[in-house]
Amino acid sequence: MAVAGIDVPESAFANLGDVDRQTLGDLLAFGAAVVRDDSAGLFEPIVERETEQAWIAGLSAHLGAAALGLGDKELRAEYLRNPEWELVVRHVVRLAERGDPQAIHDSARTIARRVAAAAVSGEEFASLAARFSEEPGADRRGGLLEPGRRGSWVEPFWLAASRLEPGEVSEVVETEYGYHVLQLDERRPVPFDEANPTELLRRIVPDEAAAESMREWAANAGGILLDPPTVSRARTALVSDAPVSDSLVIARGAAGGEYRGDDLAAAWARLPPSERDALADADVVTFAGWLEGDARDAIWAALAREMGVADPIGAQATARSAWTQRTQQWAAAFGFRPGLSDDQILATSIAALLSGSPEVRAARQEVRGLRPLLRLAYPVVGRDP
Repeated sequence: MAVAGIDVPESAFANLGDVDRQTLGDLLAFGAAVVRDDSAGLFEPIVERETEQAWIAGLSAHLGAAALGLGDKELRAEYLRNPEWELVVRHVVRLAERGDPQAIHDSARTIARRVAAAAVSGEEFASLAARFSEEPGADRRGGLLEPGRRGSWVEPFWLAASRLEPGEVSEVVETEYGYHVLQLDERRPVPFDEANPTELLRRIVPDEAAAESMREWAANAGGILLDPPTVSRARTALVSDAPVSDSLVIARGAAGGEYRGDDLAAAWARLPPSERDALADADVVTFAGWLEGDARDAIWAALAREMGVADPIGAQATARSAWTQRTQQWAAAFGFRPGLSDDQILATSIAALLSGSPEVRAARQEVRGLRPLLRLAYPVVGRDP
């Protein structure tokens, strides 16, 4: 067989049962995505699915504003009271990813603390960044980043930066990339015309009004129409670990929009293993109930975008950061890293398949849930002798 263009000799899988062969396919596909730097694109559908509730909350605020007659005047008044900010930040980072050995984390944290102490004592921050930051190009830029707004950076970094006054230096901030020390150079208000209207509406529309408007809209236009035979086909494919066609239309919205096989694959990948197993064992009616709710969220979120709801600030960045972290943890558990050859990906996959380590076993179980997405991107194919 072959996965992601990697040929697997028969001797590597001839004695494996069906379950282990499927798992080897998962590991090969995941390893190829990590090594070839494809994992961000592979998991982007999951990121989109994880931001749906933020889109739906934005839709309810838009509907509530329309019902209350709130418009540009009220938005401008709210923005004057509490504007959005663009921050100019310098930082020093000592790299230490989640899966790195504890010694690397301890060293990075210690150096970051020393940098913070030196900066607070008056040493020039740009000089410290040039000497200590492990970010490429930090020496040339003195640690200066492009101006950022909320959603530009991962949330812990943004929160630390937004709490600083110009010239002030932060304590050590930990993110999935490592340990940072920040200095705020400048804070400037974002022009109203560039502000996020969804965030402003969520501030001024009462929760009760938003919820009531959403109920009325859902009753009139938010219905979901399932196709029972297609639901049954999709369930059979998931339970049997077969690919779900990304073009398969499983449900439609009464006001427009479709729920397809790739939406279902991303939803399946998001579920904890225990919930996936429970749904796999459930009857068709129970499965259809779960699928209807998931389809409703996906279709409503898509409709919100079509209706002009602005991207909820920070939602995608937070979800993307979480999935990047999980990917790094799984890759570290299995031993995948950039630069491996195809033969090394195969050898690492086989070793991960056979490993009895609790960490590797847990990672295998979680990556198994990604199978529908992995199969869409990297089908398992047979090869003639």
